[in-house]
Amino acid sequence: MSAHERDAARQRLNEGVQAWTDRWRVVNGLLICVKCGTRQRPSEANVPFAHSITCALRDDLAYRQPWLELADLLLDLPAGAGA
Repeated sequence: MSAHERDAARQRLNEGVQAWTDRWRVVNGLLICVKCGTRQRPSEANVPFAHSITCALRDDLAYRQPWLELADLLLDLPAGAGA
């Protein structure tokens, strides 16, 4: 991978994580929607997120499985030294 490709991949990772944290928080092991405050356990990752009825993100399919979205983002973390 060229330096340019590595830089582009880092930028995508950073932007993806920033976009995720604009919508979600993880507190005491629970994922919380920053718009409605609804919570979900990691063991419920495969269950669509149940936003409150008034949540602005409720009907957006992109925000239905946030744990899986985070897992996908973290797959792109660079390997550590010696890996």
